[in-house]
Amino acid sequence: MSETNKTRKDFTLPPVIKTDDGNTRGVGFELEYAGVDLSDSVSMLETLLDCKAEKDNAFSYRLPVEGIGDYRVEVDAALLHEGTYKEYLASAGIDTTNLELERRIDDLIESLASVVVPCEIVTPPLAMDDMDIVQDIVTGLRHRNARGTGHSFLYAFGLHINAEVVSLEADYLLAHMRAFALLYDWICKDSKVDFSRKLSSYIKPWPAAYLKILLDPAYEPDVDTLVGDYLREVGSRNHVLDMLPVFAMLDEEGVKAQAKEPDLVKGRPAFHYRVADEWRYWVQVESLAHDDKREQLLALCRDYLESNQTSVFRPGGLWANHVADALALESP
Repeated sequence: MSETNKTRKDFTLPPVIKTDDGNTRGVGFELEYAGVDLSDSVSMLETLLDCKAEKDNAFSYRLPVEGIGDYRVEVDAALLHEGTYKEYLASAGIDTTNLELERRIDDLIESLASVVVPCEIVTPPLAMDDMDIVQDIVTGLRHRNARGTGHSFLYAFGLHINAEVVSLEADYLLAHMRAFALLYDWICKDSKVDFSRKLSSYIKPWPAAYLKILLDPAYEPDVDTLVGDYLREVGSRNHVLDMLPVFAMLDEEGVKAQAKEPDLVKGRPAFHYRVADEWRYWVQVESLAHDDKREQLLALCRDYLESNQTSVFRPGGLWANHVADALALESP
């Protein structure tokens, strides 16, 4: 049976899948893994997508799909696919202009990189009601024995989700930020986040001082205040929910002036979420943020502040249990 005919798993959809403009929301996925080399990854995608890959360099390929956009697969380290490593080799007296030597160096680096550097498949924005290809990719990687966080202390890899926002209004963004902050401990507990990922800078929760601002029910910021408070109290992209791409859509110059990693900030109208390797956890965030849950959201904000939480990672913490009970959350 071909990979494209394998049984599909339906994606649960969030409450709202249309933007304010009436268009179906897009969602992009970034899948990080090890154990499957770049060439095998490219071959798998060519079969699944029925297209031909285009080589950008030894560590990066594009796969254009008509009507959808470009998929990318690459060794996930800027040092490699931007070719910066050649500058270091040249400074050591190695002639990187020799094409045969360059090929051998690239082959060696790709082999070494597979030990500690993940590969990454990046999808273009997919219609939120038509994301089956992601499950096909995951199934293909599993059949090739791809490794993730559970296989090595070094592999702090996983799934990144870029879900298009419905609106850039402050109330909408605030509700989703609050919902995520309230659900964070439960998500980590329920998904059994791997220890190697817990040590990664990318899984840091937002600072406790910021949560006291964000979760105060009296906090009703306009867009400028919401962005300004986030930049002042958080300011880094290295968090489970990275709001910098959305905020850069509102004020790219101001965001880059205050962000801790300005060169890495790219404006796009999407929530950048990365922690648990399942889409359903992000759907829980959007469900709690929906208008029909607003009173429940504010009640949980009050509960959180009254319980004096610090939102450090507590896999058995009382707050995770409280949220699960209050929202009747169940594990699959």
